[in-house]
Amino acid sequence: MFFTHLHLVPQGLTQLEWYTFRLELRMKLLDLITEHGNVKYVINGHVHNGIKASVKMSCIYKGTRFITSPTIIEGRNFGEEFAKYEPGLPVGGYYITADFDDEDVTLKGWLVGVEKPYVYPKDLRVFTRNIEPRWFERVIDFRPTDKLINGGFEKSGLDGWNTTYRYIADEDPAFLWEATDRHSKSGSYSAYVQTKSKGRVFWARDDMTGLYQVVKVPQKGNPVLRASYFVENRPINGGGFIRFNAMTDNEFKYLTMCKWGSNKNKSDYLPRSVGYEIHGWQQNWAFLQQMGKQKRGMYWHMPDDPGQWYDLEINIRELYDRAHQQAGAFDKLGINKLFVQVGTWSNREQGSISGAYFDDVSLESSSANIISNLNGAELLINDWVFSTRFGQDLIDSEARREARRGGGFVDY
Repeated sequence: MFFTHLHLVPQGLTQLEWYTFRLELRMKLLDLITEHGNVKYVINGHVHNGIKASVKMSCIYKGTRFITSPTIIEGRNFGEEFAKYEPGLPVGGYYITADFDDEDVTLKGWLVGVEKPYVYPKDLRVFTRNIEPRWFERVIDFRPTDKLINGGFEKSGLDGWNTTYRYIADEDPAFLWEATDRHSKSGSYSAYVQTKSKGRVFWARDDMTGLYQVVKVPQKGNPVLRASYFVENRPINGGGFIRFNAMTDNEFKYLTMCKWGSNKNKSDYLPRSVGYEIHGWQQNWAFLQQMGKQKRGMYWHMPDDPGQWYDLEINIRELYDRAHQQAGAFDKLGINKLFVQVGTWSNREQGSISGAYFDDVSLESSSANIISNLNGAELLINDWVFSTRFGQDLIDSEARREARRGGGFVDY
């Protein structure tokens, strides 16, 4: 058995994507533990969950069982528990024991005050690289596809798209992604992505869910990214986005995010998740704001009036050159691949929810000098393009804390 505080496999919440080891160290540990097949169990803490979430998050990776221990204090917002052990959700009191019979191990989850334990199954879900590629390498290091695949979501549903790994409750899940015929811009299907707050708010802040691909950038003509989105109901304490990271073979250059919704200032896990997937280690809650200050992050606010499709058309070269007020600026970067993601996010408050439909996502070459637009209206360049409110509440909170200590102004 190998014991570690931090988790080595994904746990299904946004915070737990980056609140762990650096990617390089995590992969070294995973390789070392699974190399010879003689480590049968890895037990981690850190996550703070009940017994049911422990069982559902636990997995087998390369023959080794990875178990997330249940918590002695109040748990995270997984939103479910086995009925017998529900009293522990608001107060904790869970623990785990191991019974050994030669090489046979029986794990039992307990709650103080409950006589009988839960016996862990031996047959856990199997976790592999293709379930969540971001867990194994930076998106910079992904091998791109020649073309964006299944942007209309007609071919076998979400075929061609990766999904952010998320914890799915048995009833009323917080996270949802599916191909659906409820709404479509063209064809018969679109992709629906939903994120909402779940369970108690202790430990929680915001969460996000998305679909993503890494695609080669057309080198002839103008690379044009198109995507359509539709909302049935205006988001409550949340929103949605269409975004991309522009990259070379081994370097992140800049990101663009077209987003909608409310109270982005309360979202600070999303910026850190974006930063971790790019760099492979934990970033500040002001990461997206920092990118803007460096002119490496560009942000446009999109409308979210319910009941209509919005068609986004980004001439990637044109928009970058126009925002930086320099013809040829994009070509100097040597961009040859994009990490493209569509998704939604929500804050911690009870009742926070955001759902959106996406369709007709494409990345193609165009000989026309298209002006980037939404429903035909030009995407404007102004002082706000390089600024965003993501992470602002925590920035303000840290500034107030520093002021109480007698320190100076904190510039993120």
